[in-house]
Amino acid sequence: MANPNIVLNTAVAESLTQIYDRLKDVAPDQMDDAVHALLKKLLAEHKRILFNGNGYTDEWVEEAHRRGLADLKSLPEAMPSFIADKSIDLFTKHRIFTREELESRYEILLENYAKTIHIESLTLQEMVRKDFTAGLVQYMKDVTNEALKKRDLLPDSRCSYEGRILQKLDETSEQILDALDALEADTKKAEAMDDILAQAAFYQKTILAEMETLRSWTDQAEAIIPDQYLPYPTYEQMLFSLR
Repeated sequence: MANPNIVLNTAVAESLTQIYDRLKDVAPDQMDDAVHALLKKLLAEHKRILFNGNGYTDEWVEEAHRRGLADLKSLPEAMPSFIADKSIDLFTKHRIFTREELESRYEILLENYAKTIHIESLTLQEMVRKDFTAGLVQYMKDVTNEALKKRDLLPDSRCSYEGRILQKLDETSEQILDALDALEADTKKAEAMDDILAQAAFYQKTILAEMETLRSWTDQAEAIIPDQYLPYPTYEQMLFSLR
């Protein structure tokens, strides 16, 4: 919480400084009128940031766009504003940070963001390749063997149930493989980037999206595969199991 508080407190300090500068030369007997006039002026100037609706719904997002307010949804989108000229002027004026300290924090925050997603991407790839795939393949193998046994006992059986399971898992496994290959290739591409902002943006826009795609396909397979084939506990087991 330190960084948000630093920014908010600095902004408040600047606002109070501006108010002081406007009122410092006002005579005591004129102060009330001057304060009321200033408050009225400030409200008119900044009214567009006031919103009395639900700030957690799309209603406010749409209204903010209509009012011309920024909508920065990710750290890579927001960080350039951190080292914009007006930000540097603000923090240096109040002796919170020097220009060099701001630029250093800018790079460190972006680097930590990229490294975190990088580690998550590698972890997901390893889980799918080394853990999840083994359970998927073993279950498909067991279902295939059961279908073949049934066909030996009942030559006229269509083995529809087993066939549908295998078909669904086969289609899903192909999607998992494609998503896994794409994630691996783009993660290596991200590793080679030198521009820290471009790298962080690539992790946010591309790698996170590909991780979500891979997860969605593994989720579909997990919904079919029995729990005993999975190398890790399911959400249901973690939430409701007493063992």
